[in-house]
Amino acid sequence: MFNLLFQKINITHCIILFFSLMQLNGFSQDVATLKNNNVISYIKARFPNKITDVIVDKNTVTVKGIISGASQNLYLCELRMFDEITISKKDFVSATLLKAQGSNFQIQLPRTASANNETYDRLYSRWIITAKNGANYQAQSYAHYAEDINEAALQYLPEEKPNGKKGLEGFFQESRESDLQDLGIQNITMNITLPQVISLEPTQYSYKFCNKTYYLNPNTIQKYDRQIKLCSDNNIYVTAVILIQQNIAQNIKSILVHPDANTGVQSMANITSQQGFDYYAALIGFLAERYSRTNKEYGRISNWIVHNEVDNGIYWANAGNAKMEYYTELYDRVLRTTYYTVRQYNPAAKVFISLTHAWATTVQPAYYAPQQMLALLTDMSSKQGDYEWGVAFHPYPEDLSNPSTWNDKGATMDLNTTKVITPKNIELIDEWMRMETHLYKGQKVRTLLFSEQGANSKSYSKEDMLAQAAVIAYMWKKCSRLPSLESFDYHAQCDNRNERFKFGLWTVKTGTIATPDQKKTSWYIYQKAGTSSEDSALVFALPIIGISNWAQAYNNLTGTIMPYTVTFNVTKAGVPLKGASVFFNGEMHKTINGEAVFYNVAALSKNRIYSVQADGKTVKQANVVITKPQTITVKL
Repeated sequence: MFNLLFQKINITHCIILFFSLMQLNGFSQDVATLKNNNVISYIKARFPNKITDVIVDKNTVTVKGIISGASQNLYLCELRMFDEITISKKDFVSATLLKAQGSNFQIQLPRTASANNETYDRLYSRWIITAKNGANYQAQSYAHYAEDINEAALQYLPEEKPNGKKGLEGFFQESRESDLQDLGIQNITMNITLPQVISLEPTQYSYKFCNKTYYLNPNTIQKYDRQIKLCSDNNIYVTAVILIQQNIAQNIKSILVHPDANTGVQSMANITSQQGFDYYAALIGFLAERYSRTNKEYGRISNWIVHNEVDNGIYWANAGNAKMEYYTELYDRVLRTTYYTVRQYNPAAKVFISLTHAWATTVQPAYYAPQQMLALLTDMSSKQGDYEWGVAFHPYPEDLSNPSTWNDKGATMDLNTTKVITPKNIELIDEWMRMETHLYKGQKVRTLLFSEQGANSKSYSKEDMLAQAAVIAYMWKKCSRLPSLESFDYHAQCDNRNERFKFGLWTVKTGTIATPDQKKTSWYIYQKAGTSSEDSALVFALPIIGISNWAQAYNNLTGTIMPYTVTFNVTKAGVPLKGASVFFNGEMHKTINGEAVFYNVAALSKNRIYSVQADGKTVKQANVVITKPQTITVKL
């Protein structure tokens, strides 16, 4: 009788728990819908006033804007990175009454401020014009982030580019380092997992952010030192992927993992609170400072990919039940936080959104369509202040188990409707990158990385390994010709027993997870890619693909804007001028031995102004039209 009663009580408790969880999930969905609707209303609104620029230097923030003549009782209000945007708010961290002379205003404020006894850095703030209406502030402009941060940089580094496109992803698992030279690798994509970087106890590695000291795990840092230094010493360009796994100790999880994360393997960064934001910015700050030193003491990270495949956010960057618009706006804030942090140490560093091969549609309802995410990210950049983000795309075959990507049925040549972008229709992502509406500040082609893609060998039979090699030849031939592509980082060096597929260039050693054992046919083919022997080495793939020449595999390159390199040679009295500042194309670069190089300059048939400053004075200013690679000689 007692057991029967106990069972009934347990059943009752389970029923109550079930319905409680259902109600909680319903509440969570309601909150997600409300947040999403707030973002949609804000992005689609038309405001009468506009903030035109936010300029940040080492000590001050200058906000400039335009207000309409009919506007009254206006305030310049401040949102920190972890403050969420709505059209109507009761309070802001700061509100300054606007007393504009005519239609323009300019307000200068200290860069550091405090709220609730917490110091914060206004480099990360955004600014919005509001009208006070009773107890609420009503938005009268889009919120605007910092755009001009040249003088906030703590040092100058020139923009660098890899010597070629060939790269590897996942190299540092159980790697064979000789492959870097043997394969002619010029790019490496590596993972940096923040929960392994952080230490909640004092260590020999620390970083100060907003008057607080944060500590780093020595074992993790020293491992990264060795890996990144190895690459830099071999003139290999490093891209880091910032990851936050969820299966970690609770005391670290409460800091780094997004509080709404409810499933999946990894989390969106927790920038929903002062503590979470400060920790994230501090960890990125330590890494950026260490791996941006002028002498490359510990190596150099030039590209920062923020999380993995965020269109599959439920699995790789979970933020709960967030819908697409709110999720993308939240991700934009994480992306910007990374950008403003790393640019203080490397003014040419770039951040990237990571995407699967999906495009106009999603594989599952809980995923987000990359095409829609990129459209929204572009729109927000236009309305809230542009910054130099790029795209880290993963163009795997449509069916990861089937390497014959030339048969991908969902890969069509319609950019608006294709389900996926794979090697078969890879020209489409290049077309998107080279549209004038997608340029950085309307002047520079954003950087495109293929940071992870591979071809499966169904088995270790000679036939299957030859088929894998043919796919890699096809992928390389198709991808390497794209004008906007900077790197092709093949996944992976070696097969991995934790993965369902055999993407590696090596077989895996018995008893290990990813230790290289034997070279596959694909290793020898990838070695020849990008060399003078490429054409003769890759010709074997043509009959496997079912074509007689590579031109039959190519689709037209329809991007409207070409990216070119523009070099300024600045001399004074015939001698190369060192340290002059050249302002051009929405950027500033300093001359090194009289030379300043600007990459990815969009070819446009319109005048662009350049100016040269020396000793704090403008010594040259002129117009130029860029329609091809160009060297501009400036004689002072």
